[in-house]
This record gives sequence, C-alpha cells and structure tokens, in this order.
Amino acid sequence: MVPPAFPLLLIAPAAAIDAIEWLFARWSETKQNVPSGTPVPRRGWLRDWLLAGAFAVVFLGVIFAVQWPFSAFLLSDAADNRFFARSGHWPYFAQPGEWMNRFWEFAKDPITFKGIALAFVRACISARIGLWLGNYLLRLKR
Repeated sequence: MVPPAFPLLLIAPAAAIDAIEWLFARWSETKQNVPSGTPVPRRGWLRDWLLAGAFAVVFLGVIFAVQWPFSAFLLSDAADNRFFARSGHWPYFAQPGEWMNRFWEFAKDPITFKGIALAFVRACISARIGLWLGNYLLRLKR
C-alpha cells in the first residue's frame, strides 16, 4: 500500500524535442503535410543519426535542468502533501530518519563523465530507434 513515487518531468524534454523536430523539418527538404498520392521523401540515415544525437543532447540537458531541482523539491518539506506524497513513498521496512530529506552531496556525486557518456549513448540509440519507427510509419500505406 505504498503510493508510487512522483513521475519524472518528461513533458519539458518532450516539448524541447518537438521544437527541435519542428525546426529540423522546416530546415530540411522533408515535406510534412503532403497529399496522399505523393510519395513522402525520407531523410538520409546520416541526417537521422545527427538528429538522434541532437535529441539525446537536448533530452539530457533539459532533464538535468528540470528534474534535478525538482527532485530536491520532492525531498523537501514543501512536498509533504497528498499530491506529491513525499512522506508516503518510503516502504514500511525503511527506518525513518534524517537521510530521508538529504540530497546528494557533491563530494560523492554519482554524475560522472562515464555516466553521462553512457546516458548519451542510450538516449542516442533510443532516439534513433524512434526515428526509424517513425520513418517506417511514414511509408506505411493502408
């Protein structure tokens, strides 16, 4: 009966990625709203990899800029209400204490270059798979 933790703020990176896609679509030769009989030109594989890299950089930058301060807020006393459920997301076997409101210390920061590089690679591959599926759906005919 433990309530789930408050979800990640994915709306901010999603809006940024949509803005990048919109700008890229206006800049590239890809036509958005073409008539149904016209074949849809596709982007090249190199452009899709570059776009996936841009999506990964934007996602990581925005999620760190938004989620890091918000997670500090979620650990504060201001988030102790029914909406954010700060006091209710610890399991029953956890002993309450001062550690429940403590945020990461910079001396023991888990954010390292290796961790950021791995997150970038995962985000880039995930974005590339999403672009591949999007290109497949563009070619799909009824």
